[in-house]
Amino acid sequence: KGARFYIYDYYTYRWGFLPAPMWKAAARDFKEWKKAGIEGFLSEVSSTGAASWDSFWPTFCMAGEMMLDAERDPDDVIDDWCASRYGRAARQMREYFRVWEKGVCDERCFLKNPDEFPQVFQAEAESYLAAAEAADGGNPFIRSARRRYDAWKSNLAERVRYVSPKEVAVSGELRRLP
Repeated sequence: KGARFYIYDYYTYRWGFLPAPMWKAAARDFKEWKKAGIEGFLSEVSSTGAASWDSFWPTFCMAGEMMLDAERDPDDVIDDWCASRYGRAARQMREYFRVWEKGVCDERCFLKNPDEFPQVFQAEAESYLAAAEAADGGNPFIRSARRRYDAWKSNLAERVRYVSPKEVAVSGELRRLP
């Protein structure tokens, strides 16, 4: 009798509210795990009500879909979420998610280089989110996306105060520490 293998993962462990556009990585994981004969999956998750659920719901939705059908096209899964979750703003939110995908999948990954976000991704993400709000501003999921986006934007903006370990902002000017 052969061994049975299961995956225990840490998708959300101590992630907080940070962006987590890892749904396509999860889809790739499940496709490979199926090929390898992996029979089960369990992930470390944050407690109920933790901020990470707002960021990670797409990853876990993708994981659930891929457990049911690992051959499914991840773009079809995302299109389905957007249609059911965002209604009249589905197209705009799908484009908003594409911006986040580029940020984790492109050569200019903002998760590795967060300073890239304002220059490369912020205007594009903002335009799609604003268009979604215009299409269906009463949608609670769009309002939630706006709160998350604004928090991420604020967090990244604060990074400029911490330029390097040897520099500090003092009274509006930058001074080197000895």
